[in-house]
Amino acid sequence: MAEIWAENHQSRLNIHTRHLINLAERILNDLSRPKDASVSIIVTDAAGIQAMNRQYLGRDRPTNVISFPMNEGETIAGDPGYLGDIAISADAAISEGEIYGYTPEEMLLLYVIHGILHLSGYNHEGVDEMEANRMEAKQQELFEALLPELARYPLVSFHL
Repeated sequence: MAEIWAENHQSRLNIHTRHLINLAERILNDLSRPKDASVSIIVTDAAGIQAMNRQYLGRDRPTNVISFPMNEGETIAGDPGYLGDIAISADAAISEGEIYGYTPEEMLLLYVIHGILHLSGYNHEGVDEMEANRMEAKQQELFEALLPELARYPLVSFHL
């Protein structure tokens, strides 16, 4: 079974990390990832994700989600199935949700899907249009399939 770690490092949304883990496991299963695949997820605020974006990608601005695929670095000793890390901004989930007509919870789900797709080899930056469209189509497919799961596994109980 996939091993997912999730931590909440922000205070704007009350995140149910256990539910976040359940949905991430479903995404990995839907992508037919190996049973020993593992991923870590951190939900942070705008300042936290901006610091990561600056430190690791040289972009001094907040963003919505950052993926750190292990296939681009060294394999972690003792865990060959480790896919990588995902950082998600709760602040972006709130603000982008308002812009695009989604709840923060729906945006969090979208960010988790997006991050796991990157860890699974999908990309939309620096690739041809066909590859970018392939990622977008898979993201939409997973989002539509998992959206009903938010009733069973709510990611947010209330705003703090």
